[in-house]
Amino acid sequence: MVENDGEFYMLYHAYNTEGSVYVGRQGVLEKIYWTDDNWPILPEEASYEKEMGTLDFIDDFTEGLDPIWQWRVTQKIQYTTDEAGLHLQASDENESLGTLLVQETKSLDYSYEATITPDPNAEAGLALIGGANNGFGAPPAGMGISVKGNILTLWESINRERKELASVEIPKGGIKLILQIEDGYRLQAKAELNGKLRTIGAEQNVKHLVPWGMGFRLGLVAKGPSHSSGHFQSVKITY
Repeated sequence: MVENDGEFYMLYHAYNTEGSVYVGRQGVLEKIYWTDDNWPILPEEASYEKEMGTLDFIDDFTEGLDPIWQWRVTQKIQYTTDEAGLHLQASDENESLGTLLVQETKSLDYSYEATITPDPNAEAGLALIGGANNGFGAPPAGMGISVKGNILTLWESINRERKELASVEIPKGGIKLILQIEDGYRLQAKAELNGKLRTIGAEQNVKHLVPWGMGFRLGLVAKGPSHSSGHFQSVKITY
């Protein structure tokens, strides 16, 4: 609770009715009113007034790593940025997901895409990061689409067990990967191959991966030996 010019406000966690558990709890600051006998009242007037377009995110990493990207405090992360983009050192950390950079989701419907330069030794891609179960503090788990060499793979990883859901051979050169999310839990992987957009595998239901209280995170993943790196030219999130 805070006071400003004689008015009192309460900061608390709540679920946005338009985001639910898939976006997770969000901070709400709401003015407190008082009854005639001095009981506090929250009239539930809090609202989310940002236009969806203002939530969009674009990053080509030429100005360094945007502070919106987060990682676990236990993760030994190494990266560099330059005119070619982000070079994220690969690993087998985070319950064998690999090195992770993540940011919060902000809505139920969005498109998450990245252009990646394939590497023969490191698997680089996009992932929807959640939990291995719905318990508090559950280990990270996720579903994503990655490329290594000339193979593109749609995968799910829970408790260090990885399942390949689809794979495609791709041509040489940079490739655009896309995760299209609807209703917070319906995931469709896509890739731009030979100038044409192609769906990768069937639509996936990721309800079982949503973590308690936090909502999903959008991750950049680099998996492989530490002498290799995932190369991300750019990232775009459209709400």
